[in-house]
Amino acid sequence: MEKGISEQVCFLHLNRVSSSIVIKVDFDLAMSITAHNLYRLLAIELKGYEQCQGKTLFNKFIDDMGSIRYSKENVEILLKKKQGLSLLLEMMNKFEGQKVLWMENRSLAFSDALIS
Repeated sequence: MEKGISEQVCFLHLNRVSSSIVIKVDFDLAMSITAHNLYRLLAIELKGYEQCQGKTLFNKFIDDMGSIRYSKENVEILLKKKQGLSLLLEMMNKFEGQKVLWMENRSLAFSDALIS
């Protein structure tokens, strides 16, 4: 429990909320905990990274990852080459071709951007 709180304070900046107003503090706390839980879900999906902290996952998989191209039919996510890219692409295969309702039913496609 203490390690989880320590990670949230360090990486997600729970001790640096944006305002002293209770509503904003509650919102900041809710967003920080949501972000922490999303990183936990990502860790569970990535084989070999189940025990990694959010900061490690961010540095290895999220930070500086690529670009997005979209057309009438699909949204293509081009991921830059990085050490864990093959593992990330393997995980994202389950979303390949999935229609995104709020993006006018465009299909998702994930690929290597062929650049680093």
